[in-house]
Amino acid sequence: MNHATMQFDNHDEQIKYYELLLERDLDDLPRFPLPDGYRFGFYKLSALSLFRRMRETAGTAGGL
Repeated sequence: MNHATMQFDNHDEQIKYYELLLERDLDDLPRFPLPDGYRFGFYKLSALSLFRRMRETAGTAGGL
């Protein structure tokens, strides 16, 4: 993979973006169960409007 062509954005002008790549063996990480009703999920660009609404409700709309 050519890392020079990868571009990322945190989609928030209030938070400075730093490109950072950490590499580690993930097999021995501790596991913590989530409470009922919660789950982990990957970010989807289609969720951006949901994040905007949550931040507007919290009063921290920032650069979204």
